Amino acid sequence: MPLYDYLCQKCGPIRAWNAIHESSKPIRCTNCGGQARRVITAPNLALLDRVKKAAHERNERSAHEPKVMRREELTGTPIRHLRHLP
Repeated sequence: MPLYDYLCQKCGPIRAWNAIHESSKPIRCTNCGGQARRVITAPNLALLDRVKKAAHERNERSAHEPKVMRREELTGTPIRHLRHLP
């Protein structure tokens, strides 16, 4: 079950584990018992270490600007040298 953010009008923000198919439904506030609706928050990327942050940035960049490469660029060897000749 994923962790979701909810907002209670009396108590403020709440984080709660919930099933995916029930994530959009309001939950009961653990403090006052009122209803708390789900809110969307930005991910806290500042907590990522340097390697994971670089991987995340590379993944985001490739989603919008995919780089087209030829096989030779991937291996550094021309294709004719990779083929098996009889």
